[in-house]
Amino acid sequence: MQRSVKTGRKSTTNNITRFFTARIACRISVAIFAFMLFPAFLASCTLESMDNGLRLRIERARSSNSALDVFVFEGEAPYLLDSYQMFPAGQTPVYVVSGPGKKRIVAISSTSGDLYSRSGVSRYQDLSKESFSLLDDSPDNPFCYGEVYADEGSSRDIALSVKPLLSSIRVRSVSCNFMDRPYQHLQFHNDTLSLVNAVSETCLLGTEGGRPVSWLNYGCRTETHPFITAAGVGVIGSERTYCNAVLYCYPNPQGSPPTRLVLEGTVGEDRCYYPITVPVSKSGTRLVLDITISRIGTASPDSEAIPGTYTVDYSTEPWYETDTAFEIF
Repeated sequence: MQRSVKTGRKSTTNNITRFFTARIACRISVAIFAFMLFPAFLASCTLESMDNGLRLRIERARSSNSALDVFVFEGEAPYLLDSYQMFPAGQTPVYVVSGPGKKRIVAISSTSGDLYSRSGVSRYQDLSKESFSLLDDSPDNPFCYGEVYADEGSSRDIALSVKPLLSSIRVRSVSCNFMDRPYQHLQFHNDTLSLVNAVSETCLLGTEGGRPVSWLNYGCRTETHPFITAAGVGVIGSERTYCNAVLYCYPNPQGSPPTRLVLEGTVGEDRCYYPITVPVSKSGTRLVLDITISRIGTASPDSEAIPGTYTVDYSTEPWYETDTAFEIF
C-alpha cells in the first residue's frame, strides 16, 4: 500500500515576531547574567516575613550623599558571599533578608546606579582589592565604610556605623614661649601648615583603619592638594592662639613612614620647621592638637626636632555626624 503524505503550507515569521522574540531572549540573558555575577541578591520583604531574619540598623555620616553597597558574608571561612544589595543615596528605610547563621556585614560607598562595579566580590577577602584615592575623596561627601560581625547566638538587633575613610587633623591652638633662650624676645611667625607622608591610596582590609597603598608626598612637602595644606596661624607668642585649622588624610596605622604635621615659618630672620608626628590610626576620627613651642625649629621639614623643641597635647573625637540611614532585616 502506498502511503500518501500531505505537505502543508510553510510557516512564515515576519520581522515583528523576530524582534519581540529577540527582545525577550535578551532580557532573560541579562537576568541570568546578573544572578551569575552575584551569588545571591538580597530580597525585599515585609515586616511580617522577617521573624527569623537579622535586624541591622545602619547609620552613616550626614555628609555622605553616595549610594551604599552592602555585602553579607558567611561568618566562617572561607567567608562566602551570602547576599548583596545596593541602596541608592537617601533611600530609607530598606528591608532585606539574609540567610541564617553567623554573618560578617560590610557597607561601602558606591556610585548610584553602577550595580556591577563590584561584581567580582564573591568572598570577604575580595574586598581587600578595593581601594580608594585621596584625590577622589572629599570631606563634603566622603567615601564611607563600615563593618560588623553578627554571631549566631547574638541579638537580632545590631547596629553598624558607616563612617568616612578620611581622618581629620585639627590644630586647635598654638603657643610659643622661648623663655631662657638667647632669642626669647622673638616670636614664631607661622606661614603654612602641611602634612608630609600623607597616604594617597588606601585599601579597606588588612589592618585596622585601612592598609596604605601609596603616599601623596612621600618624604617631601607638596602644596598641590587642599586637604593636606592650610594657611598658617600668623604671629604666635606666649599667649595661646586658637586657630582651628583642619587638614584631612587617610589613616596610616603602621606609621612607616609616619605622617607628620609640619609648621613652617620664621623666627626672626631664620626660616624653620616643626615636624610633628601625628598618630593617624583610625578612619572617621579627628585628632585634635594643642601645640606649645619652646625652641627654634629645624632647618629642614624632614629633620627630627631635638627633644624639648615642642610639646603636644593630643585628643580624639568623631568629626562627622550620623543619621539612621537604613534598617536591614
